[in-house]
Amino acid sequence: MFKFNRKAVIWTLVAVFLITAATILSKEYYQVHTENEELENEKDDLDKRLDKLDKQVTDLLEEKDEAEEELEDKEKEIKNSKKNSKKSKKEIEKLKQENEQLEKDLIAKKEREAVEKKKKEQQKEERETNDGNNKSNEKVKDKAETATVVSNNDGTGINNKNKKDSKKDTSENKDSKENGGEVINADATHYSAYCPTGCTGQTATGEDVSNSIYVDGKRVIAVDPNQIPLGSTVRVTGGGYDFEALALDTGGDIGHGRIDILVESTEKAYSLGRENVQVEILN
Repeated sequence: MFKFNRKAVIWTLVAVFLITAATILSKEYYQVHTENEELENEKDDLDKRLDKLDKQVTDLLEEKDEAEEELEDKEKEIKNSKKNSKKSKKEIEKLKQENEQLEKDLIAKKEREAVEKKKKEQQKEERETNDGNNKSNEKVKDKAETATVVSNNDGTGINNKNKKDSKKDTSENKDSKENGGEVINADATHYSAYCPTGCTGQTATGEDVSNSIYVDGKRVIAVDPNQIPLGSTVRVTGGGYDFEALALDTGGDIGHGRIDILVESTEKAYSLGRENVQVEILN
């Protein structure tokens, strides 16, 4: 009969158990290994995505910095534009004022020219009338003197003629006095408030001309105070000029028969050179 071997049965069961366990463990190991590889692959994908995101973030930060720099540049440009705009407005306002003054000077010039023309015509008519009267009077006097000389030999005729010449000289001196001292022929040069040395931007009378060539709506000139008193209002004509000015300044080179006209810049002063003008002292 078959003899039951307990020990063999036990070892057989153990072997079956071990084989079954090994098979199960092998399957689980394979599954775990497979899952681990998948996780590794996913990790690599995540790392790649993370690197891509890091690069995108870096690019965005660089773009942000560039945008901030551009914004700063734009703000600077806007500030500079505002400054330039304010400066331009001031310059435009100054040019408008100068243009208005020039228009006023031009209108005043035309009005004065019309008045002077009318005055000259009247003076011409008066001179012609006076010349005619004087000639008639001289003829009458000559006839009378001749008659006196013929009838008298005591020198009375000569004395009468001397009296007539004396009256004529007195009349000429009177006309010369009336016409003299009011209009002065002068050489006009030019200067500015800016120069390499010695310029303060103030006139000899203390007026600030550093930003304008006008004072109280009138031009400014430097004069010889012995010929034209400081503070006088004058009219300058000739040499392309016709304007009212104030005698507010002096100069070391300004002497008798010369004036210096204030202009905007040293370059303009040099370019204008020297002109012959007439200076009429108004008050």
